[in-house]
This record gives sequence, structure tokens and C-alpha cells, in this order.
Amino acid sequence: MMYWFLAFNLLMVFVYLNVSAISTNVFYFLCLLMGVSVGYWVLFVTIAAEQFGTNIRATVTTTAPNFVRGSLPLIILIYSYFRDSIFEGDIIKSGMVVGSLLSIISLLALSQLKETFSVDLDYSEKA
Repeated sequence: MMYWFLAFNLLMVFVYLNVSAISTNVFYFLCLLMGVSVGYWVLFVTIAAEQFGTNIRATVTTTAPNFVRGSLPLIILIYSYFRDSIFEGDIIKSGMVVGSLLSIISLLALSQLKETFSVDLDYSEKA
């Protein structure tokens, strides 16, 4: 399911960045679809929590999104590099490239996670 959300999110980024001359209602509908496409955030937090024992699960659940938020300055630097050096001020192409790179990184990271479906999650991490 997470793969579908990430793919849908990437599609919506491309649609949003390439659409022009649309009505207000169509714009609102696009915003609704983009909001649905970021539904993977709930799955992201759940997957992060399931990777750790019950004694630190709450800490991981609150910390994992903060790591994502904390990566924003690096993303801005990468975007600025593409906008200023590669695409000579084209913000649309820069946004599509950075969005694609981040989606590829997300898909690669997701492919390396171990499945926790049949694992007993009632354990504690060893200190």
C-alpha cells in the first residue's frame, strides 16, 4: 500500500506542477487529490513505530517525522542548486527533479525494510 501512495504522490506532484489555466474548482480538486496522496504519512509513522520495541515505540513515532522535517534545509539547498545552476531559474523543472529524487529515495528505503506482519511486536530494545 505504501508503494501506491508514494507513486500516487509523485504523479500528483507532476500533475500539479504542469497544470495551467484551470478553474478554481479544478484547483481545489487537485489540492484534494494531493492531500489524499500524502496519506502515506500515517503509514510512515506506523512503519517507523513497528521497527522498534514497545519501550521506545512512542519516542520513535514522534521522532521519525521530525527527522523528515529536519531534512528540509538540505532539500532546499538541492532545489536551489537545480534551479540556479542546472535549469537556469526554471522552478517547475527543478521541483519535478527534486520531487522525483526524493520519491526514488523513499521507494529505495521502503524496499529495504523488513516485513513485520508475523513478528511479535511485544519486545523491548536492549540498552
